[in-house]
Amino acid sequence: MRPIKPIDLIDFSVAGAQRDGVPCYAIGRFSARGVVAVLALLLGAGVAQATGPLAGAFVTVGQGVEILMTDRAHDLPVPVLGRLAPGTRLRLADGGRLQLLYLPEGRLESWQGRAVVAVGVAETQGLAIRTEPQVKRLPAAVTEALAASVLTLPEQPPRRAARRAKTQAPVNRLTAIQAQYAALREHSTEEDLLPELYLIAALEGVQAYADLQEPFDALVRKQPESPAIQALRQRYEPLLAAPPPPKPRTDKR
Repeated sequence: MRPIKPIDLIDFSVAGAQRDGVPCYAIGRFSARGVVAVLALLLGAGVAQATGPLAGAFVTVGQGVEILMTDRAHDLPVPVLGRLAPGTRLRLADGGRLQLLYLPEGRLESWQGRAVVAVGVAETQGLAIRTEPQVKRLPAAVTEALAASVLTLPEQPPRRAARRAKTQAPVNRLTAIQAQYAALREHSTEEDLLPELYLIAALEGVQAYADLQEPFDALVRKQPESPAIQALRQRYEPLLAAPPPPKPRTDKR
C-alpha cells in the first residue's frame, strides 16, 4: 500500500494491496473538496474490487460505523451516499446504525448495534453480529430509477445537462413518483436519505429538472453540514440550472 500523503483532499484509492482478501486503503486529511474524490471512487468510478458498475452496497444511513482499515489508526467513518466495494469490512459500535442498498436487486439491509460485517456483491456477510439485519426488497420502480441515475453512476455526466427538456413530464408520471416517494418516507426513519434520493433519481428520469430543488432542500435540512450532500448537489447543478421545458401549444391551426 502506498504511504499516506499529506494532501488536502481525501485520497481513498485502492492501491492494489490486500489483507485477508480485503482492500487496503490510504487516507489523507479530510476536507469538503475531498468528498468529491471519495464519492467518485465509492460510487463505482474506480473501485478495483467491484465486478460491475452496480456491484457493492450504496450507503443511505451510517451512524457509529467505521470502515476497518489495515492500520487501525486510520479507520474511516462510513461515507453516507457512498458506494462500498465488495469485500469492505465495517464495524458498528454500540448503538450504531447502518443501512445498505444493493442494486439492481433492491435489497435493503438495516443493521443495528455492535457488529462486524463485510460488504458482498449482492448481500452483506455478518462476521461478528448479535442480531440479524432487517431486510426488505424495494419496489422495482425505485431500484430502476436509482440504477439509471447520476446518483449511482457518477462517472457519467448528468444526462442532457444544461439542455432544455423536450417536453413537460406527464402529470400521471409525476403523480406516481410523488406517491412512491410518500410511501418510502412513511416507512423510513427521519435520518434515512433513501426517499429523497429516489425522488431525485425519478425526477431526473422523466426530465422534471425544475422539481429537483425540493428534494435537495430536504437533504440539506436533514444534514445541513454534510459535504457529501453539497458534492452531490454540485453534480446535479447542470440539471438544476437547465431551462424549463416549453409549455404545450394550445393554439390550433
